Amino acid sequence: MGVPCKPVGARVVGILCVLAIAGLATASGAAAQVDQTCELSLTKFDPAVVNVAYPDQAATYYSGTYQAAPGMRIRIDGRYPHARYMSFNVYDDAQRPLDALADVQIAPNPGGTNPFIEGANRRATQRDYTAFIDFGPFPATRARNTLYTGTGQGGTPNFNGTFIYRVYIPDKGLDELGGTGVPTVTLETASGGKPPASVCNNFSRPSVNGVNGTVAAQNGLPVAAPAPGTSPPHWRKFINLPRSFAETVLDNPYGDPARRAYESSALYDLGGSGGFLSNIHNAYLYAPIAKDNGQVLVTRMKVPTFPNTRPAPSIMPGGQLRYFSFCQNESQSQRFIACATDDETTLTPGRYANYVVSTPDERPSNARPECGYTWLPWGPQPGGVLIFRNMLPDPAFPYAIQRVPEQGKEAQVMKAYFPVSQYYADKTAFEKLGCSRTSSPVAKAVCRDRRAPHTTISRSSVSGATHDRRPVFKGRTTDLGCRGDSLHRSRAGDLSRVEVSIWREAGTQCEFLRAGGDLTAPRTCSKRIWLRAKLRRHAGGSKASWTFEPKSPLPPGRYRLRVRGIDAAGNRERSHRFRGQDRFTVT
Repeated sequence: MGVPCKPVGARVVGILCVLAIAGLATASGAAAQVDQTCELSLTKFDPAVVNVAYPDQAATYYSGTYQAAPGMRIRIDGRYPHARYMSFNVYDDAQRPLDALADVQIAPNPGGTNPFIEGANRRATQRDYTAFIDFGPFPATRARNTLYTGTGQGGTPNFNGTFIYRVYIPDKGLDELGGTGVPTVTLETASGGKPPASVCNNFSRPSVNGVNGTVAAQNGLPVAAPAPGTSPPHWRKFINLPRSFAETVLDNPYGDPARRAYESSALYDLGGSGGFLSNIHNAYLYAPIAKDNGQVLVTRMKVPTFPNTRPAPSIMPGGQLRYFSFCQNESQSQRFIACATDDETTLTPGRYANYVVSTPDERPSNARPECGYTWLPWGPQPGGVLIFRNMLPDPAFPYAIQRVPEQGKEAQVMKAYFPVSQYYADKTAFEKLGCSRTSSPVAKAVCRDRRAPHTTISRSSVSGATHDRRPVFKGRTTDLGCRGDSLHRSRAGDLSRVEVSIWREAGTQCEFLRAGGDLTAPRTCSKRIWLRAKLRRHAGGSKASWTFEPKSPLPPGRYRLRVRGIDAAGNRERSHRFRGQDRFTVT
């Protein structure tokens, strides 16, 4: 959800000018001892020490802290990177987001170009911008390129917190900052002048160890015994820290009673929104997982279009999302094990993605792009948390995580874009799927329906035909489908239609009723004519009432009637098993 840093061997990330205004002295005598601009040198996170708050492997994070100084503001001077996305977010001291500026919301300096706007020149050379962090509350009209930190969640005053600069997916061949370096951060007066010496007095410059220690000291989510995770995994929208804590730790058969009690209590609606230094421009789904349920886990979903910037296009493309990713994280340490970005995800027909998570030893031989799978390592821990990110959805795209109004409605809103996961016991079980880019690895096996429907005729409707030359025949039809077994999902029946055949006996031949209401000339009785009855379906589609009325009065004579049901699997009631038959006489 997003903060620093990378494990050994991944990209190195850094920290941007930490504004730790520990104390604001009023004396001006120490002014000569400090930088009058209050500009700080840059420090970097040590990737061997810090990988917390569920970061995204594709992102680079530069962070700083602030403490409100009356009459002051933070000034940020930078250049738009050659990358997929950049932004600034500000947070309170509980790591919850307060405000943000996405790249498209930051206007360029006069004469410049914002290369992130769809259709803009991504190779523009004039790409400078200036942004500000204002310590005051949100005004009725926002100032240009300004974030506000003075109002906390719930409308309470906020005086300190963190801000983060993010860069996602730099263009191929460029460094992690997209070739434009780190923005410069200074403290200035609200009108743009240099701050007085008293403000800069005792302005302490942070050390690498101090920054890393502060971030690394954040507590992760403990792993309960047994490891969290149901089978199949339960995907939820991330709302806030308390909910994610309870839903992750208690997401198992032993913890379910406590989880349900929490969700029905008043505490459930507390905690605000966001946390873990989450990005306002992202929305997240997460699912606790555990190897106890299976050594191989596959997740399938339809994925949105996105502006692929590797290799770098000259014009900024559009898409249903700016970016998405799928990550496997440790629950306790919050570190990511591995992530697959949108442009690293293998797509199958219909824009479906299949992510396979396992240890290297349990990696199935068919878990490779040629077979339609994107593989990620599980990591050494018994449990974990899968995270699916959606960033900056197009207003016309209705299936993004951002459109989900509350937990419990994820699948309803996202439809095919909602992830569905399934465990396999081991790689051998998964390899039985073979190598097919068109199959669904999460579809439950179904039994094959070979059972025909069962149809009955109302005796009263047949007996009444003797006195009514235009009778109405009635009855019921039931299709049981297939029952399944312990390994296959039972499938309920599904009626397609009910057909009626009526004929008058003519010696050894038959005269069949036709759709227009008349009878055929005498013909062999094996060449029946079937007419469709009217159906009134019952709930579920496996049962129905049927009626049939000839369009014209029937001529006198001895008649026979047969009815058959046909289900969606194509099964028809066979004559030698037929129960839907009767005789009647028209006088």
